[in-house]
Amino acid sequence: MIRLDDEELLEYRLYLRLLSKKLAGELHGGNGGTLDDIGKEINLTRFKVEKVAQEAIKLEGGENLRNSGGSAGVGHDDDIEPLSAIIERLNDLFGTDFAEPAKKTIEAILGNLEQDDELVMQAKNNSREDFVDTFAAHVTREMLKSKRENSELFKLYATNQEGAQEIAKMLLDLFYRKLEG
Repeated sequence: MIRLDDEELLEYRLYLRLLSKKLAGELHGGNGGTLDDIGKEINLTRFKVEKVAQEAIKLEGGENLRNSGGSAGVGHDDDIEPLSAIIERLNDLFGTDFAEPAKKTIEAILGNLEQDDELVMQAKNNSREDFVDTFAAHVTREMLKSKRENSELFKLYATNQEGAQEIAKMLLDLFYRKLEG
């Protein structure tokens, strides 16, 4: 609720309302987009409020607003480890003996993350630092999904003789095709 006796707050609210209309129009090529449409283009996952200056806001005249800051984007590390090095690091950290199956699982999870258009958009529109928490949540979701799917497959194999025979038959076919190919 805006108090009408707080002139500065009222001017600020009006300014923000006009700014949102301006931004929505620019995002949609002047097609009269709304503030809800901006949410489809930009997905803010977190923000930090920092006071850098204080000035009066004038609501009349002036030039069109432009983004002179460029695009933050996501930087690329030249030091990204291959999956084998990641598995080796996990084995060192946890005293485990993960091998090729773990590498394939992580590779599949990474592939699923790369196919998530919303996640890719967030990565492109946020700095690496701002994207860390969002990415970690998606990794957790994909890990749990992988565990659930694999558990269902193992349960089927262990408890359903017909299913186990069908899996073995399909794998045998694939095995021989690769030997012949």
